[in-house]
Amino acid sequence: MWQDKERLDDLARDEKAMIQLYTQAVLESGSPKLQQDLVSLLNGAIQSLSLVTGEMETRGWSTSTVADGGSVQNLLSKYQGEQTQLAQEMTQAQDQLAQQGAPQTEIQA
Repeated sequence: MWQDKERLDDLARDEKAMIQLYTQAVLESGSPKLQQDLVSLLNGAIQSLSLVTGEMETRGWSTSTVADGGSVQNLLSKYQGEQTQLAQEMTQAQDQLAQQGAPQTEIQA
């Protein structure tokens, strides 16, 4: 799986594109279920990029030239920030719903 740096670059680029498309669709839908799925997806992306970063560092490859000119570390930080922000927004939305008497669902960030 970790055969060459170009393959890792492709994996990071694919992951980035998938998350961007899915995030846009989820935010447009306003669906709490899809938002929960997005938090899970972001958690998976964070884990995947952490593995990619670790493998690149193990092989002595630079982590600063991947994903369309950005760095793996920057992409990882971005996903972590997005995940945290989305979890906060979902918690606020649930608080508002609770004040209106709606049932709550569990959010795991």
